[in-house]
Amino acid sequence: SKIKIMVIDEEQNIRLPAIPFWLLDLFIGMGLGLGSIALKFVNDIDEKTRTVLESISSRDLRKIFDEIKKSGPFEIIDIEDGDSTKIKISVL
Repeated sequence: SKIKIMVIDEEQNIRLPAIPFWLLDLFIGMGLGLGSIALKFVNDIDEKTRTVLESISSRDLRKIFDEIKKSGPFEIIDIEDGDSTKIKISVL
């Protein structure tokens, strides 16, 4: 399974290629790892951000991705604002 992200607006279009969940899992795992390091060495992180970083684990995200993959293809987000702005996130 893959996730595809598309953002279209009057000024710019962002169409990311379909990203496999294993790659997304890798990037998020690295981000969470860096976040936990930042928690140890950076003192000026606001309390809400600190709480979120402490409560999320890569294991939890893996469970979420597994459930999304079981569901098959579907639209996670499909938003249109007027004629010029569209945001679409799809599971393929």
